[in-house]
Amino acid sequence: MVLKVAATDPMSRQTGQTLGLYQREVRFYRDIAPRLDGPLAPCYHAAVDVSSGAFDLLLGDAGPAVVGDEIVGATTEQARLAVRELGRLHGPLLGDAALADAPWLHRDAPLNQVMIASLYAAFVERYGDRITAECRGVCDRLVAAFDGYQEAVQGGIQGLVHGDYRLDNLLFGAAGAERALTVVDWQTVSWVRR
Repeated sequence: MVLKVAATDPMSRQTGQTLGLYQREVRFYRDIAPRLDGPLAPCYHAAVDVSSGAFDLLLGDAGPAVVGDEIVGATTEQARLAVRELGRLHGPLLGDAALADAPWLHRDAPLNQVMIASLYAAFVERYGDRITAECRGVCDRLVAAFDGYQEAVQGGIQGLVHGDYRLDNLLFGAAGAERALTVVDWQTVSWVRR
């Protein structure tokens, strides 16, 4: 068993409370996770006190497992597994009318062209020497047209989005693990149209 509780750091806890991160994760495990047969630890208890910010999740252990490492990167096998399992999370819920109408899953898109241009500039400054010319060209075009892209995709497929699907939130099962992959940290889950 693993017990996850609210941050002890007052600033982190306030951020979690203000942004509704704790409520979002509890609602995910209560309302959505039981409908999925995918890379999730079983949840035995999920509660949040909105007024105090106290929250807890009691989850089944994912061990033995190895936490993904964003610095080292994923192996080809890990990347394939992560994408395949992502499909098991998203596929069954595409176009789900009940989730599309769930207010707690909706939030404004956090990125716009100005913000992504700033983030991309910092990324290029740090990692530019590692980006191929072809990839750089694709990224440059996306950043330059980001607001138009956001508008163009608004009427498309609707689905659940983890919001922070990255290696640090993926636990790769070792020999003897119940699951080959366990996805954690559902605090930024949302419903989007793409």
